[in-house]
Amino acid sequence: MSKYQLFEALTPEEYEALKASIIAVGVRVPVVLCGDTGEVIDGHHRKAICDTEGITDYPVEKVYGLSEYEKRHMARSLNIARRQLTQEQRRVLIREQLKDTPELSDRAIAASLGVSDKTVGVQRRELERRAEIPHIEKTIDTLGREQPRKPVGVINPTERQERLLNNPAVVERMAADGLTSPVYAMRRINKELIAAREVTDLELSEADCQIFCADIHNGLPEVADNSINALITDAPYEADYIELYSDLGRIAARVLREGSPLIVMTGQSHLPEVIQRLGEHMTYNWTLSYQTPAGGSIQIHNRMTMPFWKPVLWYIKGKLDSKKYVYDVITAPPPDGDCDTLHPHGQSVQGFEEILRRFTNPGDIILDCFAGSGTTGVAAVNLKRKFIGCDISADYVKIARARVAAALDAQKEEPPAITPEAQEAII
Repeated sequence: MSKYQLFEALTPEEYEALKASIIAVGVRVPVVLCGDTGEVIDGHHRKAICDTEGITDYPVEKVYGLSEYEKRHMARSLNIARRQLTQEQRRVLIREQLKDTPELSDRAIAASLGVSDKTVGVQRRELERRAEIPHIEKTIDTLGREQPRKPVGVINPTERQERLLNNPAVVERMAADGLTSPVYAMRRINKELIAAREVTDLELSEADCQIFCADIHNGLPEVADNSINALITDAPYEADYIELYSDLGRIAARVLREGSPLIVMTGQSHLPEVIQRLGEHMTYNWTLSYQTPAGGSIQIHNRMTMPFWKPVLWYIKGKLDSKKYVYDVITAPPPDGDCDTLHPHGQSVQGFEEILRRFTNPGDIILDCFAGSGTTGVAAVNLKRKFIGCDISADYVKIARARVAAALDAQKEEPPAITPEAQEAII
């Protein structure tokens, strides 16, 4: 195979079809030869058939004085202009050209090959990403002038886009990933930062996880003021326990650090009063939807409803102190076995891990005032968060302690890693 032959040999069927055509009507496109060396630049299969069949009067075009680059470029441009190429074959030709002349601008390469400059740009960024060509700061345009390489353009940018375009990291990410939106580029940067925060060599000990029996009517004096990064809990839903939400808001206002969140999963039957009571001491911020695809089996008879989601209420102590955007929809994973067997109202560990990822960071101290069988505690340990939990039931406190202790033991055996969920964390 000649060094100027760009593609694999024809299949036997294709070769026979070409041979039949040449025998019937002759060679209609000249075979291009290097006059200095006799090498075939274009028309390898045509020449091979003519030589095999003893055909000598086929058209030949000889070119002289070409450099190696010029010969390769001629082969590429002739193939793109004449052959019915697949998209992948066109990409191959463009990538080979970029490897030969990365210093040429996308428009210059596009003009020489007869393709779109956007197509060239996409292939350039892919080769740069794979380090197969260098990242060029200045390129040579179609007139031979050296010009600074322009970032991906944004038509009529908004004020926010203009602000992001002044960030070199955003512009560099747009160029590297072939993005046209600085907002998307910033999201990708932030997603990587979030994933990086999930990787920590923090080792939790039993002292970092406290679980005790308590009635929140008493105000939880065991927990110090302004000591908690996030209070995350699944509170009782029934009307008999509505007054507990006032106690919960009061405790959150005391123990949370300024700007920290109170996250409460609750039911919908008494939602207006729940919201009102939590708002007595905390500032309402948003409601997330915790979707439960398997929840249709639950029927609220007095409301004639089969709910498929639960509200997760987001309150703040004082003023919101976060630059991390939060998606307001969470899809509960399939039941993980223990979620409703250890406690009649137990939740999924994986589901609470997702809540923790959205509102907390490794090393944070998490409080759950309705710890139940310890789901929040297990999720916290799995994600390297410290945990304080309490429950009014001594039996459930024992279960929660055992589950959290098992999670701590498991952490000692596994090295820290970026989980798939962390990589997909949404700002």
